[in-house]
Amino acid sequence: MQVTKSLPMANRQTSSFGMTTITTICHALMTPSESPDPAAVQRILRAEPTVRWFGDWLWVHKDDQGPHANRLVNTARSILSVNSPQTITSIHEGAQRLWKFRRLELLPPVEAMRAFFGNHSGFEVDGDQVRALEPLDYHEVLGGVTATMIDILKSSPYQVMDRQSLREACREAGIAPGTSTVWTTYAEWMQKFAQNVWGLRGSEPDMQAVERIRRAARARSEAEPHRKSSSLIPGGAIQTMDVTTSCLATGVLSFAPEVHRLVAGSALDIVRASESLGRAKFGASHFFSWGWLPMLRSLDAKPGDVLRISIDPAAARAEVQLGGPELWGP
Repeated sequence: MQVTKSLPMANRQTSSFGMTTITTICHALMTPSESPDPAAVQRILRAEPTVRWFGDWLWVHKDDQGPHANRLVNTARSILSVNSPQTITSIHEGAQRLWKFRRLELLPPVEAMRAFFGNHSGFEVDGDQVRALEPLDYHEVLGGVTATMIDILKSSPYQVMDRQSLREACREAGIAPGTSTVWTTYAEWMQKFAQNVWGLRGSEPDMQAVERIRRAARARSEAEPHRKSSSLIPGGAIQTMDVTTSCLATGVLSFAPEVHRLVAGSALDIVRASESLGRAKFGASHFFSWGWLPMLRSLDAKPGDVLRISIDPAAARAEVQLGGPELWGP
């Protein structure tokens, strides 16, 4: 019977999510021929001394605190290694970013996390604040490359930076643009303080400084050239355009209507010579195209570069060239 697997499944889901529920366990135990009885699963788990409870939420207490014992513990340690103490709400928000990146479907709510940390020997909860009982150094907890990005933010005047400035500083420190972009979007130890302004979770930057940085980044983006030139040629089209901060952050490009109509609703292989650099998709009902970010990263594109895209609808290909002003020529 599937219910006999209740404790191993609860243990597995504790590792994956930190906490779980009877409903989640039953769903995981379900087979085409059997639907476990939630009451039976609950009876089994209630009888287990290693299972801890908070309302409908539960977790398996583990003496072994290895790297795969509990994702919630690991996530909290990562966050608290950067700034400590922090609020449980902040840790929840950081976990939400990481869970989204990992495509994890079960995130315990704040109050369940409060009970979890309050019952864990590695943490101390004081009101809404939680801290780790052992000293944590993010250089050791998160590793060298991640620590370098954190060092960059900690050394900035207000410990916050706009995305492009952070990306450029990371590039200078040897961090791949793709890595810094992913961390800015998903890292549990980062926090968005305003539109396009990022910093370290748990820090308390001067919000007037945050607003100045936001405005400066916007002015910088607006001052960038946004030129675009397109033409139809036999068998396809060519579009030449400036590489901007926006397209580097999103990988989204817009094409002239007459160019977009040639490939609307389809996908094209992005190539340079014989090298494959990704796949771009074109909207069926708008003039935007996405999927260009791997190519821009691979070519180490920067604001101010010029990108020429030659579209061949019959071959389902988009041939790209990255260069300077010379690409504006015929």
